[in-house]
Amino acid sequence: IADFLPTGMTDMEQSNMSFIINSIEGQIISSNEVHPELLVVLKNNDGEEINYGYLDLLTIQGSEAFITDYKFGWIQVQNAKSNRQGWNYAAAVFQMFPQVQEITVQFAQPKIGYFTAYTFNRADDADRLRFEIENIINQAGEAQQSQDAEKMNPGSACDYCQEAGRCPGYLKLFDLGKAKSNFPDAVEWSAESIETPEQAAAAMSWLSIFEATVSHIKN
Repeated sequence: IADFLPTGMTDMEQSNMSFIINSIEGQIISSNEVHPELLVVLKNNDGEEINYGYLDLLTIQGSEAFITDYKFGWIQVQNAKSNRQGWNYAAAVFQMFPQVQEITVQFAQPKIGYFTAYTFNRADDADRLRFEIENIINQAGEAQQSQDAEKMNPGSACDYCQEAGRCPGYLKLFDLGKAKSNFPDAVEWSAESIETPEQAAAAMSWLSIFEATVSHIKN
């Protein structure tokens, strides 16, 4: 794969791509089906759409599949075993490819050198994951419609919610964190002005807030 990379990449881009290549090249070579940027749709028993998503890469070799998702942020994603995005992808692939019996979901995060993988089995996990995703979506819909503070219980599922950037229950977490950690106010800063580990940590914390809310800020 490295032979096909464009020229003129920065050192960071080259490093990121090398990390991704090392994660996927072996499985691409050994697979008999390769699906980049694949749209998958998860459906209920009535054939109605529960959720959908775009896989960065799906490779299939016989009854075994690999789902690879590339993450280019600085904040470490949740491990593959408990990552809800991975649950959704695996459940949808089990539905779309009946011959697949095992799916390994893996997340490659080159900026921090992080790689996590977990294998799901059709018999044990296909229906369970589908029910988990359907339940999460139903609960989220109820909370968004009712705006009931008692139902707004922010957690890791909020990372996948399109309403998180303007949800009062979710945004209160940042207020609480700021109060408890003596979090500094957002000021103009650049790499040259960060002189201590504490300042760097504060900058990274604000970056995580921006990543969570940037689409709503743009709107």
